[in-house]
Amino acid sequence: MTDQEQLRATGDRIEHLLDEIGRLPDRRAKDWTEELLRLVTDMYEACLVRIIESACRPGSIAGPALLDSWLEDDLIASLLILHGLHPEGTRERVQRALEDLNHSLGAADVRLLDINPDEGTARIRALGDGTSGSQARVEAAVRKAIEDAAPEITEIDLERPLPSTPVSLGRRPASGGPG
Repeated sequence: MTDQEQLRATGDRIEHLLDEIGRLPDRRAKDWTEELLRLVTDMYEACLVRIIESACRPGSIAGPALLDSWLEDDLIASLLILHGLHPEGTRERVQRALEDLNHSLGAADVRLLDINPDEGTARIRALGDGTSGSQARVEAAVRKAIEDAAPEITEIDLERPLPSTPVSLGRRPASGGPG
C-alpha cells in the first residue's frame, strides 16, 4: 500500500469511527469526540504554521540550524517529543532542563541522579538555597522543568537534603580536672 493509500485508509477509518460514535445514544460522546478532534487539529495546525513560517521567512536558515530553531519553539518541540521525532533523548532533554534551571535558581542546586525513560522515572537531587520556602519552590520548578522537557517522565523522585544536625562548637571540659 502506498503512503497516499495508507493516508486515505486512515481518513476513511476516522470517518467510520465518527459515524459509529454519532450513533451512540448519548449525544455528549459525539460532541466531546468532535471537540477533542477539533482541539488536536487546531494544535497541529498551529505547529505546522510555525514550521512553514520559519522555513519560508526571508533569509531563513536551513538544515541543522532550522531544526534547532524548531526545538526552541515549545509547541513544535512538544509535538516532536510526542511522536518520538525529537533528536535529543530523554536523558539529554532532562539534563539540559536541569542545567537551565540551575542557572535561573541562583544558589539552589539541582542534579540528575538517575533516569529510566523506559519506566518513566527520574531521580533528582534538589537542594534549595536555605531560605524559607526555597526547598518547595525548587522542587516545584524541577517538576515543571521535567514535565516540559520530557513528558514521558511520569514519576519524579526528589532526593531532599537531610535536616541539619546541630554541631556543638563549645569547649570540652578537661579530663581529670585540675591537677
